[in-house]
Amino acid sequence: MSTLPALAGWALLTFPVQAALKRLNISTYQYTAKAGYKGSDAFAVKATGKDPTSSGTSVITLNAAIQ
Repeated sequence: MSTLPALAGWALLTFPVQAALKRLNISTYQYTAKAGYKGSDAFAVKATGKDPTSSGTSVITLNAAIQ
């Protein structure tokens, strides 16, 4: 049986330029593009976690194409 590592924290590294970003809970963000905007946008989140034998950090970058 495996267990998922404990989530130590999330941090927003870069904000989207063409949208509002709202944190809904520890691991969920709501992305709402500006009215009428069509094009690309991006933001990055850093997640840090650990388990009994290891720890690590990942940077997650979301690239969106708004149509």
